[in-house]
Amino acid sequence: MRSQHFRRTIRFGTLFFAVVASVLLLMVQSSVAETSGKSFKIGFLATKTGFGASWFEWGMPGLEVAQEEIKSLGGVNGVPVEFIVYDTATKPQEAIQMMQKLTYTDKVLTVIGPHTSSECEVVFPIAVRAKISCVGLLSAEPGISAKYRPWAFRNTLTSDKVYGPLVRKWATQNQVKKAAIIYDQKSAFTKADGEKVFPAALESAGVKLSGSVTYLTGDTDFSAQITKIKMWNPDGLVLATFGREGGLIVKECKRQGLSVARVGSIDCNAIDFVRLAGSAADGVWTSHSFWPDNPDPKVQRFMKRAKEISGGKEADLTTARYYDCAMINYHLIKKMGVTNRPEDLDLDREKIRKGWETLEDFPGVEGKITINKDGDGEKSAYIFVIKGGKYLRTQ
Repeated sequence: MRSQHFRRTIRFGTLFFAVVASVLLLMVQSSVAETSGKSFKIGFLATKTGFGASWFEWGMPGLEVAQEEIKSLGGVNGVPVEFIVYDTATKPQEAIQMMQKLTYTDKVLTVIGPHTSSECEVVFPIAVRAKISCVGLLSAEPGISAKYRPWAFRNTLTSDKVYGPLVRKWATQNQVKKAAIIYDQKSAFTKADGEKVFPAALESAGVKLSGSVTYLTGDTDFSAQITKIKMWNPDGLVLATFGREGGLIVKECKRQGLSVARVGSIDCNAIDFVRLAGSAADGVWTSHSFWPDNPDPKVQRFMKRAKEISGGKEADLTTARYYDCAMINYHLIKKMGVTNRPEDLDLDREKIRKGWETLEDFPGVEGKITINKDGDGEKSAYIFVIKGGKYLRTQ
């Protein structure tokens, strides 16, 4: 079995956590119930291996920052919070097995993850049957949470809410009249973006679709696709891709001299995109809900500590998402009066579910987070243009 029971030893924070603790303590002091047990167990379905392994690499420092803060706050009435992290290998079948283990063997209170839309599609039905809340991390395909109410949630902006404003601004400022789309037809997320969400956004922006080409997750040679797109002579190119393949695609565009305006999916914010594309990424437009250069002191303290933990790597959207999901669950355990008694497991799980359902304006490092009636996140989306390997926010 590829999965591992991953429990980290929490490192002590610095003076930063004294400041954070004083702020968060005011936030979580509400209906605190009498608690019991050795720890409050929260499950975590991560992508330690497989094509999504880089998400775990960048996300884990965010979870570690959350662990440090929770420890500095004294856990819940002195009882620590334990995150049980299992590897899904970025595969739906592995995600099913690990979800069942967390739910029925470990008897966790709630589950964070999985990452992808394909994994959420198979894990959410288990959450509904077992009556345990499950919160997807990066899944952005529209409509998934709504199918599995009331136990399925995603702390994400679905792509249909992001791409409309992004494509309109991109098309206007770059005078794009016709565009081609390249997308991964193997992934549920990218396929939905390439066949439904981006075409609708282009139409709304008055941009004609020249045509679409496809590839499969893990492909590394995109010469044929770019050659075909060049024949259509578009003004723009839409990258409905994951970050890794997207980086290779824009590199191939540069090699073949396809110099058109480009706009990318949410995952073009992944570190792999710029790392693999190099200078070819310059000028690509994209959008997501985390602004690393946000001057908010809370965000900058988070960025600093996450960078220290990671050994000098800058935090990204996934780092923030790991942190916020962990802190929201901690907040809900205290707010909703979770007792942690074995005989109260079903009731405690229902309390946390209710907390997610009614979450409104939670002060995360992504910004204020609210869960809508479909179980998805509502938050601000920022539009960026890549220059010199940096994501620069547009005004």
